[in-house]
Amino acid sequence: MASPARIEYLTEAQFDQWDRFVDASDQGSIYSQAFFLRALCEAAGTHFKILTVWKGAELLGGIGLHFAVSPYGARVHARGLLYYNGVVLRNFATKHPASATYRQIEIVQQILKELDDKKYGSLEMTNRPTLTDLRAFIWDGWHLGVRYTYQAPLGDLDKLWDGAEQNVRRLIKRCEQTGMQFVANDDFETFYRLHRATCQRKGVSPYLPFEPFQRLYAALRARNCAQIFFACLPDGKPVAAQIVLFSAHPVTHTWAAGSDAQYLESGASAFLRWQVFEVLHQRGFQANDLTDAMNPSVAKFKSQFGGTLVPCFMVAKINSPALRLRTRLAEMSARLVRVATAKFKPRDAGGSD
Repeated sequence: MASPARIEYLTEAQFDQWDRFVDASDQGSIYSQAFFLRALCEAAGTHFKILTVWKGAELLGGIGLHFAVSPYGARVHARGLLYYNGVVLRNFATKHPASATYRQIEIVQQILKELDDKKYGSLEMTNRPTLTDLRAFIWDGWHLGVRYTYQAPLGDLDKLWDGAEQNVRRLIKRCEQTGMQFVANDDFETFYRLHRATCQRKGVSPYLPFEPFQRLYAALRARNCAQIFFACLPDGKPVAAQIVLFSAHPVTHTWAAGSDAQYLESGASAFLRWQVFEVLHQRGFQANDLTDAMNPSVAKFKSQFGGTLVPCFMVAKINSPALRLRTRLAEMSARLVRVATAKFKPRDAGGSD
């Protein structure tokens, strides 16, 4: 950059400017916005800061740092309900793509200089699929990984419908013919019951206990950036639910979901997803991020809606020497356990000598 850039942690008075910046950025999402991070931290007992890069009065980029306090320093991390926590960069309008790319690399390098500080014991970030140039992280010694998600483009629903699997289209049509209802309301208690039941089937815990999760939803709903949707039987009984997040950004996010095990074969979840697509399309949004596609069974379900599988790059770095040593010892211990288990595994009683 021709003139020196400066690093700045935002004050509360600057949060609205940051949130508008996030909405205008290709890498932006509601997960990076200050109002979302504040509500999440109040519910989860964590903390956040907004780290930014400026050139004069121009905001060039930054990151919403969600972190927990630890003996090793602040530990920046994503978590359930916070799916993206990576960098957000200004979109540069230029006839020369290489020039814009280099400017964005310089901005990321400025951010990484600050994150190398020992007050950050460890950092783990998942960037949105739109951040594809990770060279600045590689040059700075970060470790890279990848996750996947499906994104459903909402601009042309006829095209999306044609791309959906035949069985999904059949289930959606059957639900429509049998009187399945699509309902939008704020019945968080019913949503949580369905969400908790789904988590129990998968052998995992809900993202948050009921009361803090309810407070988090209420805070987001008060800003008109979250909505619960239900698929209900003709008699009004809710059998599938999901929460969608949205802001002025063109991409929306399926945040959390749940369903009644008794009606898994009814097609209610597929019906619900499609009805949500239609609502979001009518509101002018361009896409819905179905949120994560790493679990095989969940990934298979999400793949059936005609969306696009996209990679999301994860980056991680440990700054604390003590935490680095502890992590290495834990990895060595786990490796030794695997070796010992394989070595002394009892012979299969049904096998032959």
